[in-house]
Amino acid sequence: MTVHERIQAELERLRVYYNDPETVYRVQEYVGAMSRAPEFAPPGPDNRFKLLAEFGSAVLCGRDDGPGRGFTFVTWQYNFDRTGVDLGHYYENYASAKEDFALRAGLVQGNLVFTPERYALLRDAVAFTVEHDEARTFDQQNGLRGVLNQLDDIMEARTPHRKRAEPEVAPELGLGGTE
Repeated sequence: MTVHERIQAELERLRVYYNDPETVYRVQEYVGAMSRAPEFAPPGPDNRFKLLAEFGSAVLCGRDDGPGRGFTFVTWQYNFDRTGVDLGHYYENYASAKEDFALRAGLVQGNLVFTPERYALLRDAVAFTVEHDEARTFDQQNGLRGVLNQLDDIMEARTPHRKRAEPEVAPELGLGGTE
């Protein structure tokens, strides 16, 4: 089976499994980006990455982990002379990786994005209000329940998919043959 046929089969499986056009669209987005992306090969045993985006010193890459295993996405920073990358943040979730890339590249101001801890704090405050503020009208209560559901969805999409972050003082990785 060719790579294209495997991708089409996986997309069809997702359509049937999720029955959710938004999920299928998100998968099509990163699968399409991966199929068009050039190779990006930092040295090491697991260097099958594709370059999805780069801006300034930030890099967003992805790797197909094989049938049934999904994809891994990573953001790196180039070193000062752009001969290597370091400080990798690894994700299973493409949206989280893109958000991290936008922050690391300076495309989005960090103070405009809530951390998972801030989302949890906000969610708890809204949940407390829904449960204990009897002065709210029916429409206000329904509106707050909608906000609560939206916060739950955001937290679910952001938090469980981050794999791991390398330590802040990470060993530098060269970019193939420049050692």
